[in-house]
Amino acid sequence: MQKERHVRSARVLAALIAFSFVLLPLSSGYAQVADTSVVIAWAELGSDSLEIEYSNAAVLVPRQLMTALSFVKLRYPGQEEKDMALRKAEDAGLESARKALATARAQRDLKALSVRDPARKVAELLTADAAVAKAEAALSTALDAAGGHEGGDREIAVDASVSTVPVVLVPWAEHASGALLPVVEEPSAVCDENKLDLLMYGRIKPKGTFLAVELALYDAALGRDIWKATDYAFADGLEDLVSSLVRTAATALLGRPYARVEFRVEPAVANVYLDGTAWSEPSILYFEPGLHEVRAQADGFEKADSSFLVEPGFDALIKLKLAEIPSAGVTLSSVPPGAAVHIDGAQVGLAPLDLPGVAYPRVARVSLPGYEDVQLVLRPQLLEDQLLVPLSVSDGLTFDNRFDKRKSGFYRSLGWFVASLPIMVLSGGLFQTYKQTGEAYNDAGGSDSEVRKLLLTGDYASQAVFWTSVAASSGLAVNAIVKLVQYIGFAR
Repeated sequence: MQKERHVRSARVLAALIAFSFVLLPLSSGYAQVADTSVVIAWAELGSDSLEIEYSNAAVLVPRQLMTALSFVKLRYPGQEEKDMALRKAEDAGLESARKALATARAQRDLKALSVRDPARKVAELLTADAAVAKAEAALSTALDAAGGHEGGDREIAVDASVSTVPVVLVPWAEHASGALLPVVEEPSAVCDENKLDLLMYGRIKPKGTFLAVELALYDAALGRDIWKATDYAFADGLEDLVSSLVRTAATALLGRPYARVEFRVEPAVANVYLDGTAWSEPSILYFEPGLHEVRAQADGFEKADSSFLVEPGFDALIKLKLAEIPSAGVTLSSVPPGAAVHIDGAQVGLAPLDLPGVAYPRVARVSLPGYEDVQLVLRPQLLEDQLLVPLSVSDGLTFDNRFDKRKSGFYRSLGWFVASLPIMVLSGGLFQTYKQTGEAYNDAGGSDSEVRKLLLTGDYASQAVFWTSVAASSGLAVNAIVKLVQYIGFAR
């Protein structure tokens, strides 16, 4: 056991040293395992023999299955997959170390041939020899960790417990835009080209009156298909076909059998606690059999509890419907009487009307022909025994008409205010001109009474127009603000 630990430590050390020299892309399936994530992509199904009217099924099936399997977010790699990942990582480390050594030797030879200054040549060759020695040591360490084999078969000791550690399943980046990979003929080449770890591909072809769908899940680390399935459906029954494939496909993606438990809780605003911990997802996956507890609670409702037993390979649906906590009722009356009362959009009677207590806020609408509708929120903590709703006589306009009327009123008042600004500015300029001209004439000692009278009259007249325009613009501004407040208030 101790020897195996040393072997594993040596392998890790070799990989780190080798990759410190040259950063090379690892083969598909390794970078993701090392980074605790694996990339999966879905390809369009081959459909060469399919009639043109059914050709869209080659795209619909993988997309629908991808959506149905969106709950699969983790993968538990099996022991063989882990072993192959480690083997390929060692091979990549060896290849990297060999390339680093070749590069170091080439650089040393280049310096030996190109540097002519003897002193500089000695110094640079010492540095180059040190780099070659370091690269040789790295390659030697990588070879020792790999058991002295350069390729070929070798036994790899891996702790069996790692197979229970999940890795994150990451969709291929192009799927976010709705794209699928083209039809796949060579899954290995496609995975290498797109740096994929898992690839779902297949074909669809006619089989009598049915469509035959052949799917396969390719594992790049293992270099083979790890799951295959064939199913049949009518052209208009593809959804049923996808549903029949979900469990086996999900098991292959997860790497182990599972139990999926879905929760349906009423009301939807209820808080759900799973085994004492808050849970906000609509479902959960279990991989071990066991007994679990779920509780739902919401303001104004009784708590609801349930226990359920899970067994991998079987799904479960847990329904929890919370009962409303009884509360005091209210008598709703309208002025004038006889108005229709709607609760959450459904008519419940005519006012005056005795309403039962509410466990949570409900929206009430009171309406009567010829009168404006009134909407109010019934809150449990604010309800009184009697609720009187006065109605106002309607102006005959719809809500949209009244909204447009208030909006038009605001923009009209804003337009008048803007139109008044040039008059105020011009009259202010004219007022300043007369005033400054009169002051300049007086300072210059002007004595012509006609001129002085003309300037004084112009000063008074322009000042009167200016202050009148200021008052008018101010009034129009206030009016625009009032119209804006009315517009906003009605919009709310």
